[in-house]
This record gives sequence, structure tokens and C-alpha cells, in this order.
Amino acid sequence: MMSSVLWHVAQSSLFAFIVLLLTLMFRQRAAAVRHRLWVAAGLKFAVPFSWFATLGSVVGEHFSVAPVRLHLLYGAALQGIGAQAAPVQRMPWVPVASLVCWLVVTAVLLIAWVRRFESSIGETASACPIEEETLRWCSERMGLGTVPRLRVASKSQGPCVRGVLHPVIVVPQGISKRLDSQAFEAVLLHELAHVKRKDNLWAMAVHAVSCVFWFYPVPWWIERRVRGEAELACDALVLEAGAPREAYLSGLMEVCRMSLLEPVAGSSPIGGVNLQERLERIMSNRIEGKTPQIVSRLGGALLAGGCGLAFVLGVVGSRNGVAQTAGRNGAASAADVNGCAAGQPEPFAVGTVIRHMPRQQLQVCVLEGKRPMWLTLAKGGVPSDVKVIDLQDPPPVFCKETAPQGKLCTCDGAAFSPGAVVDSSRGKLACPASGGRWQSYKGMKGPWPTVSLLP
Repeated sequence: MMSSVLWHVAQSSLFAFIVLLLTLMFRQRAAAVRHRLWVAAGLKFAVPFSWFATLGSVVGEHFSVAPVRLHLLYGAALQGIGAQAAPVQRMPWVPVASLVCWLVVTAVLLIAWVRRFESSIGETASACPIEEETLRWCSERMGLGTVPRLRVASKSQGPCVRGVLHPVIVVPQGISKRLDSQAFEAVLLHELAHVKRKDNLWAMAVHAVSCVFWFYPVPWWIERRVRGEAELACDALVLEAGAPREAYLSGLMEVCRMSLLEPVAGSSPIGGVNLQERLERIMSNRIEGKTPQIVSRLGGALLAGGCGLAFVLGVVGSRNGVAQTAGRNGAASAADVNGCAAGQPEPFAVGTVIRHMPRQQLQVCVLEGKRPMWLTLAKGGVPSDVKVIDLQDPPPVFCKETAPQGKLCTCDGAAFSPGAVVDSSRGKLACPASGGRWQSYKGMKGPWPTVSLLP
């Protein structure tokens, strides 16, 4: 499990590095593009590509032809046969302790974040009619169909947006009196820009990922980049809505004097991060304009493309494995696979289904790793398009145990592969998964697996 986590972290780090290169290429483009790219980099840590590769592998196996899917369908059953001879292993305590520590720290961080979210604002009151009317006017300028609620906080803090589904704009008490009308409108436009862009939703999702991967600094760095680019994108929307630069700068400076602008959990404050860079961009008229829609969706397209590529590779990989198995089934030569022995002069090719007569027992020759062995089938569990070879069993007294031939069990020199079940003078005998000497069929540890070829 730990190796899978480390591999996923390495993949996500590579994805973040690619995003970093793209943001450097788009540093002259709108901040909204860079914001979406960093959001995609953060969410990549929550989306392992291995999930989509596994899904593609399952889909590829599902659409394989019936004779070829024999080995793939019964990989789990073969592992069960091999497990009978393996000793029981206890789970190492180091991975278990690491997992428990990981989950405990993650839970503590998430709980602390939720509690800070609930207690960061304090008591709020309704806004005055003039402030409510200004908010409605600014909502129209920002192009919002629904006007969010406006609340006044008694606690000293900067303006911010709370909530995701039903956002609420919270402003400090007396801000409309300390700012002139244009500066107050610019401050409200900035918060409405956060509402329009759904910045709280993306910020909360990226922060949750950071809490899960608390031990790795890259998600925390990505979260800071997400917050910074969101503020720059909102600055651009405020100026696009027609707010004067001087009034907007005046509003930002006054807000800085009213509070320390500490980030509020689960909110989008107007000050946020990299305030000096933002002020310099506004004063120097370096706020980027609009960007083509196809470029603005680059982050989501990059993440979706990675998931799609993993899915395709999973499908191709599974079908290549099926094709290789099919080639072994068709050749069944000594140079490739000797096949499964059943007391006959020639071995049976991998994929062959035999029926022991007269006891009507069905078995299929499959591969466990690179070793052929017999797998017992349930009655009626063979598709109609699979050819079954009838094999006449010798009388029960015929099978006399002799020295094994490597991994093969023998009866008077006739070889049988692991998984074979025969009759003898002392009852049914089974060749174990480890091969070698016959064992009593009834005395074997665990149930001898019986499966079906039907999907």
C-alpha cells in the first residue's frame, strides 16, 4: 500500500511540475488561467491515475473473446490455490502504524479547520438599506443573477465571502462610512467576483487535499498559489466591471488599515495573499484582460486528459496481456509452454477444457504465473462456444503413486500438473499447487476451488 501511495505522490508531483511550466508560459495571460491550472494540480492529488488504469483494464478484459479470457478471469482463484501452500503472514506493524498516524493527523487537521471556520467570524448583523442597495447594483454590474446576502461583522476583520452553495458577503462594521461610494463599490465588486468564480469551492477542495497529504509540502504550496491567483483574477474582474483604479486602490488600503487581513477559514478575504504584488499590478496597469475560453479551460482539460490516457493505457495493457495469453494457448510448444499434463503422452495446451469420464469432472488448463496447472470447473460452468475434450479415466486401482518429476505428480510414471485430481486405491488424490507428491483430496487444507468459465 505504501508503495502505491508513494507512486501516486510522485505522479502528482510530476503533474504539478508540468503545471508550473505552463503557468510560466502563461504569466502574461489572465490570472484565471493560472488559477485553474493550479486547482487542477491540487485536485490531481485526490485523483490517482491508477484508478482509471484499473478501470481500463477491467473494460479491456470484459470485451476479450471467451477462449482468451480464461487466465484473466481466474487469476484470483489461482492465487487462492497457491496460497494453500504458503504460510500465513502477519501484517507488518510499521505500515499499520504509519497508516494510523496518517489518518489521525488528517482527522485532527480537518476538525481544526472546521472549528476555525465556525468561530472565525463571530456575531454578524444585518446591513443597512444603503449597503444592501449598493450590493444589488454591484451584482448587476458583475453579471450575477442572484444577489448574495450581506452581513456586517462586529469583529475586526477584512471583507470576505463565506459559504459555497449560499454565499454570504461579510464586511466590517462602519466600512461604508469610512470609504467613499466608489471605493465601497470596488470592495463589494471584489467579493462578488469571488462569488462569481466560486473561489470558495475550489479553495476548500484544495485545502482538504492538503490536509490529507499533510506530510508533503507540495500540496500546501499549491494551495497558496491557488489563493494568490484567485485574488489576481478577482482584481481583473473588478476593473473589467468599470471600477476606477484609484478608488479600488483606496478601498484596498483602507481595508488594510482596518484589519490585519488574516485569512479566514473557508472564506475569500479581499486582502488575501501577495497584497504588495496586487497593488503594484493595479497601479502599473498590468492587470491582464480576457482570455479565450479554450485557454481558460486548460487546467480541467489537462487533468481529464491524464485520466483518459491512464484509462486507454489500462485497456491496451489488458488486451496485450490477453493476446500474449492467446498466443501461448495456440502454440503450447515445449519452447513456450509445455501445457498441462494429465497422464497422456502429450500435454494439453493452456486454455484446454477436459472432461473426465465417467465421473463428468471438468477441468481447464490455465497459467499461474508461468506454470501451467489444472483448475477444477463447476458443472454447467462452460460456455457453449468452448470445446470440451472427453478423457477416459483409468480404473481407480491403476493410479499408483510414484516419485514426482519436478513439480509434476506421477502415477506409474504418468505425469500430472498441479491442480489435477485422480482416483486411486485410497480415494481421490490431488496434486497440490506446490506440485510434487499427491495429497489426499479430502485432507487438503482449505476448500479446493471450483469455478465457472461463464462471466
